[in-house]
Parts: sequence; structure tokens; C-alpha cells
Amino acid sequence: GCHNIHKAKANWRAPGDPGDTAISRPSDHDSLWGDGAGETMQQYATSNGATYRAPFYVGAVITSDPAKHEPDGSVRSIYSNEVQGSITPDYNSFCLSCHQYAVGSKNAINFGVSGDKHGLATAGSAGMQGQRMAPYTTDGTSGTSYDSSTNFALSCLDCHEPHGSNNIYLLRSTVNGTNVNSVVNPIGTGTQTVYFCRGCHTSAPHNSTGQNCLNCHSHGVTSRF
Repeated sequence: GCHNIHKAKANWRAPGDPGDTAISRPSDHDSLWGDGAGETMQQYATSNGATYRAPFYVGAVITSDPAKHEPDGSVRSIYSNEVQGSITPDYNSFCLSCHQYAVGSKNAINFGVSGDKHGLATAGSAGMQGQRMAPYTTDGTSGTSYDSSTNFALSCLDCHEPHGSNNIYLLRSTVNGTNVNSVVNPIGTGTQTVYFCRGCHTSAPHNSTGQNCLNCHSHGVTSRF
């Protein structure tokens, strides 16, 4: 459902080349996805009045700009096209080919402007969401002021590992350059979710270690944001 083995390119051979992609949308398996100008995270975000900024890569010096960013770990500025998603496939449109629909007890995911704030919906105040950490700050480094003027849209793969994870909901082991599983392995339900969320959000003001982030925040339930 995600790959056409007769079309897929070996994208590991040329990291950062959007022409080498391994994925194809279920609705169009004869065409690769992510290799066109309109099929990048940059295009997904900017076409909807938002901004994409690639998270840090493991080992990044987060107090510096430029720094190592995903997807390939190259040292780039937050203002570069690559960090703004020009070499990252539009994974949101790709994943929502299926996940826009509810399956059993699982909610449909709404990344539209009226839905999830990790998608295109306008972010809430710093006091409501826990202040964002770098690179999602004014100048993209730690210790900077909260960026209230920019609406960031994340990629699904910034938080999830679709090929498998020991964590609940296929959450990644590392998020925004932070190895969350070095603290709790695996991340399970309950109060453990806070360690994952702290990869991008500070502990202030309300996501203490004794709370479960999923009690208030989850995909597909807009009232929980």
C-alpha cells in the first residue's frame, strides 16, 4: 500500500535528492510520491499558510544555526529550503491517503486548518501547549523567545516510525534529535508520554512527569487541543 517495488528508487544512495523516493500513494501506485515540486513538505505547508521546519538530527548542536537537521543530518540553516522541507516528501498527504478515515475505534486524523495543531491548525498560546523548543522558536536555537507569529506544520514522520516501533502508536525512539527511549523504553501509555512530548515542548507550564499528555491531546479529537 505504500511502495511500488518496480518504481521505487534507492533514496539512501543519494540522501537529500527528492528525485530518489521509495513511496507511492495507494491511489496512484504507478507514480512515485515526493519527487515533484508540489509533493514536498515545503509545498504542503506554504500552500496552506504554514511553515515546515525539519527537526534536529541526532547529535545536532541545537544552540547553533546552522545545525544538523533531518532528513539527512546535513548542517543547514533553518532558513534554507532544505530545512523548510524542499527535500522532504509530503508525508502528510501520503499518510492521510488512508488515515483520514476512521478504522474501528481509531479516529480519523484531521490535519486540516480545523483539526490537529501539529498539522495546519493555528497553534495555541505558549501557556496552553507548553512552550515550543528549538528549532520551533524565533531564531531556531534554544533559549529564544516563543515564536507566536509562525504556524508550524509537522510531518507525520517527525513523530512516527511507520515501519515499526516498541513505543505506543509507532512513536519514534528519537524525536527532534532527542533519544526519548534513553529515558523510558518503551514509551507506553500513562505518564510516560510526557517524555516523548518534551522532545519539542518544555515542561512548563503543565506537562509534569506525573501527567499523561494523551488525556488532553490526541489526533482526531479537536476539542482536546
